[in-house]
Formats: sequence, structure tokens, C-alpha cells
Amino acid sequence: TISEAHYKMAFASDAGGTPFDAETALAGVPGVYVSTSPTGKTVTISIANFNQSGVTAQAKAAAAAAIMPKLASVDVLVDETYAFAPRSYTFDSFKTTYGLNGTEAYNFLTSKRVARVDGSISEGDDLDWYESRIVRPDWAVEGLARFIDPSHTRKYFRNIAENETPIVVAKDSCDLKLPVCDSTAEAAPIKVLAPILEQSNQTSAGARCAVGASALALIARAFL
Repeated sequence: TISEAHYKMAFASDAGGTPFDAETALAGVPGVYVSTSPTGKTVTISIANFNQSGVTAQAKAAAAAAIMPKLASVDVLVDETYAFAPRSYTFDSFKTTYGLNGTEAYNFLTSKRVARVDGSISEGDDLDWYESRIVRPDWAVEGLARFIDPSHTRKYFRNIAENETPIVVAKDSCDLKLPVCDSTAEAAPIKVLAPILEQSNQTSAGARCAVGASALALIARAFL
């Protein structure tokens, strides 16, 4: 599945990248179908189409061989494949999932830019992506922009191609006074995204992004 949810495409653009057009790139690949909704577009590949007897290891390998070369021009690939234990999900896990050996001449491999959204997690392995990112989309843009311009700060995303591991955020690491807990505390303003966009575009405009399991491509939940 390649996710082109509106908010993900906005993140990619605001970070200074060019969202990958999966529908066009995968045109002609067997078993590809596109669904649209008010939240965006999803491009799905039916693995069964590569083996009518069911989803087998051979079918997955055939699907990977047909699909992954279509992503060769992607500079930053975001792998959203579910991992029960995110700390154990490595670059080798990614290559195995997508049928890669790591020597392919794909931009996201040669430049070592494969992102995961489990860059910060709780002690119980819950992803901060589904917590504070909801109210701090500017941090998500900042974290994604780091894959285009390394001067940006790491937020939410980790680069598994560079062997980055999740940062565990412990409950005692929070030293902020929250309005819900302290009546004297005030809500902090959230930055607008424009300054991040402008700065990123000045340094590395046009890097192609794919969002995955979806491709600066977002690849999400591939070959499950």
C-alpha cells in the first residue's frame, strides 16, 4: 500500500520535497488499484494477483520485483510497515520486507534515506507519532525535512538506513507544567509551517519523497 493521505502529502511538500505520484509510476503493474476518500488517495497492490493460489512467499517476491524498481527515483522513502516491537525493526528488516538486498541502484538506498515514524516511543513501545505529533505537526515537518536538509532537528522520524534507533521518552522526562494539571500554566503557541517550508526549499528543493507502506514515497504496510 502506498499512502497519499492529504496530511502526509502536505508534510512532504512543507518539508521541501516533491510528493511521489504512485498512481502514475505503478500504472501497468498487475493488481494495482486506487481508492480515494475525503482524506486522500491510497494505491494498493494485490499480492494475490501474482499467485492465484494465495499470498505466498513467491507471490510476495514477484510483487516486490514488479513494484520496487518503480520507486527507484524516490529520494526519501518512509516505511510505515507495522512492527510489534519497533526497537527490533532495522534496515535489514526493511530489506527483507520489501525483497531488497541493499545493492539496488535506488535513490533512497544509495543516499541512505529510509525513514520510520517510530523515531520516538514510550517505555511501552507506543509511538509518539500517534500522540504529540497530532498537536505538533510542525515537529513532524521538521523531522521529515532533516532527510532533505540535515541541519534540521530529529523529530518523530528515524533513519534506519543509518542504523538510527528509537528514542525512548520516559514519563519522568517531562518537566513542563500542563494547563490540565496546573491552573497557572498557559498553553504554548504552535509555530506556523511556512518558515520551515521556506528554509527547506532554499537548501534542497525538489527532493522526491515517497510515503510508505505506503512513497517522499510513503510506503505503508507493504506485502502483509
